[in-house]
Amino acid sequence: MEREGRLTKRCCFGLLLHWSRAYAGFAIVVGAFLPEGTAHATSVLIPSNFAHDSASSSSTTAPAPAAAMDIARSFHMNDGENATSYAKNSALQKGIIGMTNHITMELLKDLYMKTESEKMVIADLGCSSGPNSLSVVRDMVKTVADTCRENKPMPEFLIFLNDLPSNDFNSLFKSLPDFYTQMMGTPLILSIAACPGSFYGRLFPTQFLNFVYSSNSLHWLSKARLNDEKGNSINKGNIHIAGNSPKQVAEAYTDQFREDFPKFLMLRAEEIVVGGRMVLIFNGRAGPDHFDRGFSLLWSLLSQSLIIMASQGDVDIEKLDSFDAHYYGPCKNEVEEEVKKQRSFELDRFEVIESNIGVNNCIAVSNGIRAIQENLIREHFGGNINIDKLFELFRNLLIEEAKKEAIKTVHFIVALRRKEM
Repeated sequence: MEREGRLTKRCCFGLLLHWSRAYAGFAIVVGAFLPEGTAHATSVLIPSNFAHDSASSSSTTAPAPAAAMDIARSFHMNDGENATSYAKNSALQKGIIGMTNHITMELLKDLYMKTESEKMVIADLGCSSGPNSLSVVRDMVKTVADTCRENKPMPEFLIFLNDLPSNDFNSLFKSLPDFYTQMMGTPLILSIAACPGSFYGRLFPTQFLNFVYSSNSLHWLSKARLNDEKGNSINKGNIHIAGNSPKQVAEAYTDQFREDFPKFLMLRAEEIVVGGRMVLIFNGRAGPDHFDRGFSLLWSLLSQSLIIMASQGDVDIEKLDSFDAHYYGPCKNEVEEEVKKQRSFELDRFEVIESNIGVNNCIAVSNGIRAIQENLIREHFGGNINIDKLFELFRNLLIEEAKKEAIKTVHFIVALRRKEM
C-alpha cells in the first residue's frame, strides 16, 4: 500500500454487457483512477447505448424521424474551457443548484437512512460538462458518507453521468483526477460512468437506480413541431412562443410537453427501485400565460436579434422562420397534473424559486445562453453566421429590457418517490 493521499493511475480493460427489452447497450471499463490509502477504489466506466434513444425519439422502440435527429447530434453546450465555453459560462446554473442543494441532500440522506442496500446507484440526467456536474456528485457522496459515520456502514457508490452523445464527456472526465483528490480522506468505493443517450429513451436496467437527479435539463423538449400540414411555419419571425404568436404555437409546445414529460416519468419508473427518489430541477413559468417577462421574453429578444440580422442581410429569413427552440417552461399545475396522471410517483415536495435578471447580470445571461445555443444556431443558419454580432445585439436588447424592469425567471424543484404499484 502506498502512502495515504497519493493518487495512482491504473488502466484496465473489460466488457460488461447487458440487454433489456427496451434498450441494448454495453459498458467498457477504459481506465481506473485508484486513490490508495483512504479510498479503496474508483473506476471510470463508459457505457454506449445502441437503442433508438436520441432526444427526438417518439417512442422507446421506434426509430426517430430523420429530420429530428439533428437535436441529438447538434444540441450540446459549447465544449472545452475557452471564453465562450459552457464551463466558463454556467455560473447562473450553478446558482440554481446552490439554491436547491440543501433539498437534494436532505432527500438523499433520508433515502439512504431508509434503504437496506449495500450499494447506492445514482444517475445525473443531463449532466452537461463543466464544474457543476462533479460538484453535485461530490456533495452527494459526502452527504451519505457523513450519514454513514453516524449510523450505517458506507455503501459502494455507482454514479452515472448522462447526457446526449454529443456532450463533451472528454472535458468532464479529464477533471476526475481533481475530483478524486478532493475525495481523499473519505474511505469509499466509487465508480463513475458516462451514460450517453437521451433521457426520453430507456437508459438503465429495470429496478436499478436508487436516486435520480436532473438539474437545468428537463425544460428541453425532444423536438419542436411548429409546421402546418404543408410543412410551412406557423410561427414566422419567432423562434419560440412570443406575444404575437398564434395560439396554435403555445398549443404545439404544450402538446409536446404532455408527450415528453409523461414518457420521462414512465421510463424512470421502470428504472428506479420502489421507494427510490428523484429530484428534478428545471425552468418553469409563474402562471398559465405562456408569454411573460421570464424565459419567454429571453427567447423573444433572441428572435428580435435574428430579425435585425436578417434585415441587414446577415441571416436568411426563411431559415429564421424554420428555427424553433425545443424548449418549454411549464407552469406548476401542468407538472402536478402529469405526475398525477402517470401514477408511478408520489409528489413529496414542489418548490418554486424566482430569480431576477437585472442590468448587472445581463452580460452573464447573454454569455450563458450563447454557450447553450451556439452549436444549434450554427448548425441551422450555417457556420459563417456572425455569432459575436448576434449575441451583442441580444445583450443590448436584454440590457434595455432590464433597465425598464427586472426580468423574473422561475425554477422548479420537484421531489418524487417511486410508489409500490
